[in-house]
Amino acid sequence: TGQVETLTFEQMYDKDFIRLEQEVPFKVKLQRPIPFRFEWMMKHMPKPNKKVRVLDVGCGYGYFGFKLIEAGYTCEGTDVSGKAINQAKFNVPDSKFFRTNLTEKGLLKKYDVITCSEVIEHKAQPKRMVKHMYNALKVGGVLLCTFPIKQNLNDPLHLVHFDYYEHPKEKSNGMYLGIMQMMEGITDNYEIYQI
Repeated sequence: TGQVETLTFEQMYDKDFIRLEQEVPFKVKLQRPIPFRFEWMMKHMPKPNKKVRVLDVGCGYGYFGFKLIEAGYTCEGTDVSGKAINQAKFNVPDSKFFRTNLTEKGLLKKYDVITCSEVIEHKAQPKRMVKHMYNALKVGGVLLCTFPIKQNLNDPLHLVHFDYYEHPKEKSNGMYLGIMQMMEGITDNYEIYQI
């Protein structure tokens, strides 16, 4: 009858993760070289130590958490998807995983390092999410985020498109946000790297 199925972000996200997991199982991913963005994050973290508490935001099925534990860190993970969290608990039993939406509420614990790779572009309010992550850092803590700059402009799951300095402009396919504008009012102590 021509009805269009309307999916929530979480449903689309879960479908995509299920498809990706079927294409490349977790154990196979672990045998491959670590993706460059994760390698870059690890180079900008304190030296591996069980006392260094790391939170991986948008942990998916636990791949980066597994690599962090393997390297010697204590790692927890969080994701908006209940399916992803359940799978992460199975894949990485040595870690703690919990479900939360960081655009809605902050975190109760404090961490030495918070990682967030390719997540904030999927949030309608990325600044709120970054603020919640920043507020969950211990004094001297490090927040490491990766996200595409001027890429995937037609991806329906990308709600915000980032540029280095540009102020938001309404577009038919989402909102543009400058990194400097996103950090305004959160902290002046940040660095931008192009990787």
